[in-house]
Amino acid sequence: MKDRQSRCEFIKTGVTVGTGLVLGSMNFSCYTKLMKTKSQASESESPVSEGIDFSKQAYCSWNCDEKECQILRATLSNDLEAKKKIARRWAERFGREFTSEEIFCYGCKVEDKPIAYALEVCTVRKCASKRDVITCAHCDELPTCDNELWTEWPGLKKKAEELRNKLQG
Repeated sequence: MKDRQSRCEFIKTGVTVGTGLVLGSMNFSCYTKLMKTKSQASESESPVSEGIDFSKQAYCSWNCDEKECQILRATLSNDLEAKKKIARRWAERFGREFTSEEIFCYGCKVEDKPIAYALEVCTVRKCASKRDVITCAHCDELPTCDNELWTEWPGLKKKAEELRNKLQG
């Protein structure tokens, strides 16, 4: 009986080591980069990868920084004229009036600030948060995703797909 257990352990060990060698010889870095979720990322891991600062990337892959984002810039500088212009565009987009106080955005990933109306209704943000992905570019389902935001803003999906291609190498 003892010999039989030894053989079983020997076979288990051999299979484990063999599998490890086979998998280790394959390049899975692209796969692991794509599949890593926010909760799997270590605290010490840099939010910058491939020259992209994911802490400044919205879920949809929009670059959330003051230089590129008019709403963030207006929020941080409290530019009332810019907020009024945005309020007019949002009124057309969302079918209701907005005050300049309602026009603000600190980014869709910020947890310690209030969330603007546009983010509350953003279907991509809801989906990415639920899936716990860093951006939509990190989601396996992006190529076939038919989220309503992609339909309304096809340029955003293209940007997410371009980011996904960069991540894949």
